[in-house]
Formats: sequence, structure tokens, C-alpha cells
Amino acid sequence: MLEYHLAATNDEGKKVAASSFLLDQAIRSAELRGLKVFYLGGGTNAEPTNSLLFFKAAFSAARWTYRTGSAIFNEQRYEDLKAKFSLEWSRYPDRPIFYRIA
Repeated sequence: MLEYHLAATNDEGKKVAASSFLLDQAIRSAELRGLKVFYLGGGTNAEPTNSLLFFKAAFSAARWTYRTGSAIFNEQRYEDLKAKFSLEWSRYPDRPIFYRIA
């Protein structure tokens, strides 16, 4: 199985469909290695207006049920990692933030 986690593009990349091209190349490479499944994940929700889900759904009609969960096993280490992450990435406010767990 090949798994897709995160990707990004800019306006120039969108003009030439760079993300679609790279995913297509990844699929072709995986097929050559005998892989049969490429897990793209879902969108941020299952709404028909979700652009991320729409993008991923264009690659296949197959759909899989999935669940997400979270557990913090070492609260202090987790807080230390969050603080380190914030310091290292504070100069990039448009980048992903540390996961929020309620």
C-alpha cells in the first residue's frame, strides 16, 4: 500500500496541475513495484462541497470507511513538543499548526 499524507501547491502549481501530476507519477511508480492500493485519505469532512475530498475522489471511485483517534501518553513530553514546534515554526504562520486535541 502506498499512502498519501500531505501535499501543498502554490498558484503556479495550480495552473499546471502539479499535485495531480505528482500523484499520477506516484501511482505509476507504485504499480511498477506491484502495489495495488494507494490510500489518499479523505477530506476535512464528507460534505459534497469539500474541495479536498473532491480532489481526492477524482482519482478513484473506491471509498473506504476510516476512523481517527488520539491519545496522549506522556502529557509533559507532548507539551514540550508543542512548545518546540511553536518556536521553530512561528516565522511561518501560514503553515500547519500543531494538532489540537480537546
